[in-house]
Amino acid sequence: MPQSSSSHSPLAFARDYQAYRQLAMTTPFADARLLAAARFWLPRHAALGDPSYESYWREDLPTLLAVAPDLQDLLPAELEEIAAFLEAVSRHLVPAMTADTVWEMAARGWMYVGEAGRAWAALRRTPYGADMGEEPPTVICDDALELPQGLIDALAIAHSEEPRASVGSAEARHTLMDWLVRFDARWQADRESAVANEALCALIEYDGLMRPVRGRLRRLRGAIESIAGDNGADQVVFAHQLRGADDTQISGAYAALTALRELTRRSSSKAGPAAAAADSAGGAGRSTPSRSTRAGQAPLNGTSGPESRVRSSAHGSPLRGHFEFLDHGRELYGGDSLGFACLATAFGDHWSRTLHRERRLISADVALSGALEPDGRAAAISEASLARKVERVFFSPISALALPEANRAAAEALVETLRLQHPARRLRIIGIERAADLIADHYIFLPERVCLGEYAVLAAAKYGRSVKVQAPAFAVLCLILGWLVWPWLRSVIDDHIVNLEQRRNGIVALNRYGRVVWDHVYLPDTLENDCPKVVYDLDRDGKNEAGFYVSTGRESQDQARIDIFNHDGTLRFRLDARILGQYPGDYEGQEVYTPGLLQIVEVQGAPLIITGANGQNPSRFHVKIWSAQGELLGWYVNAGVVSQGLARDFDGDGTDDLVFPGYNIRMRSVALFVLKARGSEGVSPPYQDEQYDMSRVIPGNQMRYMLFPPSDLTLVYGYRIYNSYGGIYDVSSVGMRLNTREGGVPGEDGREMSWQIYYYLDDSLRVNRVDVEDAYKARREMLVREGKLPDVLWPEYFRDLQAAVRGWDGTGWVPDSLPKGL
Repeated sequence: MPQSSSSHSPLAFARDYQAYRQLAMTTPFADARLLAAARFWLPRHAALGDPSYESYWREDLPTLLAVAPDLQDLLPAELEEIAAFLEAVSRHLVPAMTADTVWEMAARGWMYVGEAGRAWAALRRTPYGADMGEEPPTVICDDALELPQGLIDALAIAHSEEPRASVGSAEARHTLMDWLVRFDARWQADRESAVANEALCALIEYDGLMRPVRGRLRRLRGAIESIAGDNGADQVVFAHQLRGADDTQISGAYAALTALRELTRRSSSKAGPAAAAADSAGGAGRSTPSRSTRAGQAPLNGTSGPESRVRSSAHGSPLRGHFEFLDHGRELYGGDSLGFACLATAFGDHWSRTLHRERRLISADVALSGALEPDGRAAAISEASLARKVERVFFSPISALALPEANRAAAEALVETLRLQHPARRLRIIGIERAADLIADHYIFLPERVCLGEYAVLAAAKYGRSVKVQAPAFAVLCLILGWLVWPWLRSVIDDHIVNLEQRRNGIVALNRYGRVVWDHVYLPDTLENDCPKVVYDLDRDGKNEAGFYVSTGRESQDQARIDIFNHDGTLRFRLDARILGQYPGDYEGQEVYTPGLLQIVEVQGAPLIITGANGQNPSRFHVKIWSAQGELLGWYVNAGVVSQGLARDFDGDGTDDLVFPGYNIRMRSVALFVLKARGSEGVSPPYQDEQYDMSRVIPGNQMRYMLFPPSDLTLVYGYRIYNSYGGIYDVSSVGMRLNTREGGVPGEDGREMSWQIYYYLDDSLRVNRVDVEDAYKARREMLVREGKLPDVLWPEYFRDLQAAVRGWDGTGWVPDSLPKGL
């Protein structure tokens, strides 16, 4: 518990304050100063209300709390200290950074190491988990990567087991689930991203006595260019300043340029990077030289210096490397352990610019820290700094850390020590012996193929500039390049869209050759991950139009917007998938909707656009039907999720209708309903509810509404009180088959186990037969043997399932299947 200021004498307080200020003033990093302030003031927060101590905090805190520092390098336990400090001082001051933000950052840190309980406790201090219980859901996972989805599943199970939960409790649960879904999606996207010239560095912050005190992760960007002349020396421009090789902070960059030139020279005379790596491996030898470091100093590159710069340039043309830390300017630490990162960014940039059939992209899921000798060998980094670097990477979303081979054993021992406290965290240590190992490791570098047309143009440009090409060879080359260019030229002039892809914050339209026809870029965090997209010839001109959801995932007028573009990339029209003011939860105008459905169906030879948006608390799904010109033809609100619609004539009037399978959460059953393509409106049944006021809704004018309730196999387990939709299929001999998934039992691997029931429907959507898959029979017979379910004759069981199907007749639920035995 924090101590009161009364427990300190004024003299002791003044002495401690001066010692704290002396330490804080010599700390160059804002996050470390804030942490030091938290550790000093939190036990003494009562002093903030004592006038006799006002001069102390007036001198220290207003300036410190006026800015919001970057806290990404702090450990989650340290973030919790700062959050508690901000909560305490917020009674007297207004910090630029709120405690909620820091608690959320701490929760993210605990999630990265698989600590569900610590993450839950931190989230409960934020608006996302403020109304949740103190006890976290039971989640068992062997890998921290599985924790977000495990918590989501646990919350979903808890929600299903509390059907009568209060509105506030359900809303809090859905809010927290939404945070977990976004966190999991971003974590996965970060693991899969890669760029050519950016690498994540594991660096060290030193104190005034040159002792390593904190590991830090910084993203380094590199760019390479050749310098004219054969007798010049390599140059390094760091943070837009020309820096000499005797500068200890970037000494590793010069060794990286020498290693890059050697690898490039060898790759130019061999088949590619693999051959260059093999040659370099043979020439560099297997041993790693020992490196001495003076006590209290950052390690220096013993072979760097003006003499080595001129000597190394003899192996090829001198290079100029441009390096900078993104968003952080010039760092006050680094040293020769930047060598790995400098080489990686330089090699990726060089490889992406020169003539190759593939690019080499650096994975964003690996951190680098290591020194290089000019001959390409990896030299060990300081053991004194290794523990801090490993600790920093361990409490991060990064999956791997690349270090010199000489440090690998010690790093793995440190990881195992940390895993004793956090066993679900997986951190891979990659040992590097030489520069060639670094660029050849496919965990660090990810290859990306260059399309044939682009390669052909680059080849023509390169060889066309050579004055030594003889006429016969040039003619043959022209024929070959012409043969290569023609497919590329076809791909360039083809403006027919066949596919849409989401890249970063934009959408690109591609033709059949994978070439970009047009693209549109949106603001960051505007597009949902894998947002729904369609490509279709709406105006019948032989060229496809394209549409996709533009969903911010926040409260705004554009959160459920669909942009429809013409084939040339001009905006055709915009659609709003929401239906406001027609269902509980849609009246306030402050709800968050997520994309649910975007498809094109043909009705009587005319394309119709169907859109859908999800809302929560209560769960509902907005369905809208639009013409190809953007005219609204009908709308419908279903009390639960909806899947893709099908167009068929179900009433025999010669006009196709729209059938939608899905789920009715208020009836806890799989549902199937039919709408007219034009003129549909209203809300799905039932129209009474204990929790929500349904007096304002418009009863739907649906043609049919059917329920397929959960079976006894689902109900006996107690994990769920509902079944789920499993698919709908055309069956030529019968009509259609609707599958439901029963059970929903967590398996040993954490995945849900379910077994399917098959409902066969005729052309008028009447159930005329029911069957189950063999696994369903086996599971139910096992439950019979365990005494949990009564034994049945399967033909009678199927007829009971058939008789349980219900339909809405306008006033209530009635049997909706054909008579038994038909």
